[in-house]
Amino acid sequence: MHCPVGKQGAPYFEQDASARFGIRKSQDQHVDRADHTGSRNYCVAMGSAVHQGSQSNWRWYNKCQALSFGGSPSPGKCSAGGMHDHTGSGEYVLAIRGNGAVPQDSQDNWRWCKKCQVLAFAGNSSAGGCSAGGLHDHAGSGNYVLGYVVGADTVLYEAYMKTLKPK
Repeated sequence: MHCPVGKQGAPYFEQDASARFGIRKSQDQHVDRADHTGSRNYCVAMGSAVHQGSQSNWRWYNKCQALSFGGSPSPGKCSAGGMHDHTGSGEYVLAIRGNGAVPQDSQDNWRWCKKCQVLAFAGNSSAGGCSAGGLHDHAGSGNYVLGYVVGADTVLYEAYMKTLKPK
């Protein structure tokens, strides 16, 4: 399991792609200036076996720092210009949501955009701007689930926030 840093929105890798993976808010198409305030960190499987209920061939592109699907006939238009090029990328495996409940410390509603090929969060009021024009188009996409990275700081923060809720 590759558990780099990630934020809610369309996935991208930060400058140190070997160590961290970021996910920007879907309304923000400016990769370098993404605002991660209030977002979570996510965990994505890298180079692991493909199990039933998961999909491989997700790749990182170093120019736009996006996670995009490498199994389509077109690599997809890049928000940083040109088309995605997955040269040098590892292979990432994403879980597809089944019929049961979403596991604790996970978030579903991550979708593939058939226009630009990137993974984007589809749980906001807008699908978010697409580098191929208009909004992301999630038609035909699976419902992908990303796990949160949970450390002591996350557990302590959530316990603290719970104490602030009125009883």
